[in-house]
Amino acid sequence: MKLLFLWIFALHACTAIATTKVMYQGSLTDFKWQNRVIIIQINSKKELSQLQDEIHYHSSDFNARKLLMLISINDKTWILDATTAQTVSPQLNHQVLKTINQNLDNVLLIGLDGGIKNRYTAKTFSLEQVFNDIDLMPMRSREIDD
Repeated sequence: MKLLFLWIFALHACTAIATTKVMYQGSLTDFKWQNRVIIIQINSKKELSQLQDEIHYHSSDFNARKLLMLISINDKTWILDATTAQTVSPQLNHQVLKTINQNLDNVLLIGLDGGIKNRYTAKTFSLEQVFNDIDLMPMRSREIDD
């Protein structure tokens, strides 16, 4: 039993270390044609943890839709996908903060083409709405048909 506990603890510690490395995208355009991106501002690490749990729960939906989330907390940006949480480069952090300041109290959905596809009110934002909106996009329809 002790061995199992130590193994789980070591695995958690390794995961925590792995999830804090820096992503080196220099700009939002680096995601173009590779990922759809949700940009959101939150107020605490607790909210970050809740979003990580929600993304993990919806991991198959995130992967199927090529979706990432850029989350700003106290002027620091994290990138979350279905498996990791990582800080971003200073250049991308600056661009995300500028985008958030231009769209206060909104969550943004950026499409594969790099354009803003939708703005959601932060108070009523839900991942299910994002999934539904993405599924209505012509490019997503082509992905599903392939």
